[in-house]
Amino acid sequence: MACSILLGLSLFPRAAEAQIHGDVALEGGVEKRFLRARPISGQDAGFGPTFELSARVAVVPLLRAGVYVSHDISPVAGADTREITSAGLSLRLMSPWPRGASRIWVAAGFGYATAYAPSYVETVPTGPSGPNVSATASGTSGGFFEVPLGVGASLGLCQPFAKTSQIL
Repeated sequence: MACSILLGLSLFPRAAEAQIHGDVALEGGVEKRFLRARPISGQDAGFGPTFELSARVAVVPLLRAGVYVSHDISPVAGADTREITSAGLSLRLMSPWPRGASRIWVAAGFGYATAYAPSYVETVPTGPSGPNVSATASGTSGGFFEVPLGVGASLGLCQPFAKTSQIL
């Protein structure tokens, strides 16, 4: 019985469609970093601008996997602003609505980041009655592994490379 059903289905072929959903994005936004080791002032990093270039492909509907390269500026009160450049792998879970160019998503990733804090001049008191002295804090740099987590919304401005392929 099963063989006759399979034979019957094979006599009526249909066109098979395959689609590869992928995107390349340049995104800008606001990022907040949480510091494990804080400066002497005890302040955590504030909100700063971020820019990211990423490429993703659909694993299953609403789940994208890909790579990213990002750069952000992370201000800290009482210290100079840090510039952080990172790259790695990411997963992004898209919301089923709104549909079209607007999307809401949550993301997680794993990557490596390099940070640079440029030198700056600070006024330091020498004592209770002494004059203030200018001191220069030298620039520093370093690197670390990161596990970025994010929640966001995006709006696609154009789709010049969108294409649907069909395999017969």
